[in-house]
Amino acid sequence: MGSFLNQNSFLLLVLILWLTAAGVLLRRDRNRRQIILLGAVTVVLAAGFSLLRPAPVSDVTAAAIKAQIGAGKPVLLQFRSQN
Repeated sequence: MGSFLNQNSFLLLVLILWLTAAGVLLRRDRNRRQIILLGAVTVVLAAGFSLLRPAPVSDVTAAAIKAQIGAGKPVLLQFRSQN
């Protein structure tokens, strides 16, 4: 359960924010302005998700990394967890 929350925390937060905004905006009578505001909130949250999600990991083999190390050029190694 902890792993699920860790990997999907941003999506869960966005879902909670969207449900809160929908509850506040649509609590009373539903008019056109409130539905447009909810659509704007949806667009902003979707844009935030697409801009802030991490880039996919490139598939670089260990042999390619070893070939670059010691070839006379400085190498910066950055390791990221897949989970």
